[in-house]
Amino acid sequence: MLRKVLKKQVTLKRYSVSKKEDAYGQAQRTLEDTYSLEAEIQEITSEDLAYFVPGTVEIGDAFGYFLPSYLKKGKTITIQVEDEIVWNNKTWRIERIEDFYYGDKLWYKRAFLKRVI
Repeated sequence: MLRKVLKKQVTLKRYSVSKKEDAYGQAQRTLEDTYSLEAEIQEITSEDLAYFVPGTVEIGDAFGYFLPSYLKKGKTITIQVEDEIVWNNKTWRIERIEDFYYGDKLWYKRAFLKRVI
């Protein structure tokens, strides 16, 4: 039943971080792999800002709802902090993940998505 709600096709980009630094002193990130996932993305609007502590979210950030795991390319994939989600020509970085249970079973994951410009 949850698969009926998670209808949007999003792209998950997974990066690996090396010990090398770029010209700005930040760790270099290399694209490791991309996966097509089914999810639900709800973008933050100006009306939503009234329900959050000022400065914690911005217009354009979003919440993403994902299955606990996906079987893609012969591997079990779960979302992770620092993964990037691309949907509707917009890119977000996963900042934090919350697990939601139905009894003892992990039902779905909600991720706070920070807009990447």
